Amino acid sequence: MITFVPTSWGDSLRLARLQRSISQVKLSQLSGVSSWTIHQIERKGVAPSERTKAKLARALSVSVSDLFPSNLPPGGDSLEVVVTAM
Repeated sequence: MITFVPTSWGDSLRLARLQRSISQVKLSQLSGVSSWTIHQIERKGVAPSERTKAKLARALSVSVSDLFPSNLPPGGDSLEVVVTAM
């Protein structure tokens, strides 16, 4: 079994988006946040504003604290892969 563990806010956002099979463009349409901003959060570690966090969380039907956990840094592009034997 392969598990992806987010190590940053960017990872958490990307993982939540991919689990729902939503592209950055589609998330942009659903949230009202530009696809460039979503890219910057996911890949460049740009820290989103509180308003942007709320828009993205609402579009993904999750809480802000679940999408952007306080124990993770903004970061980006560093998902940890955990492989366990079945």
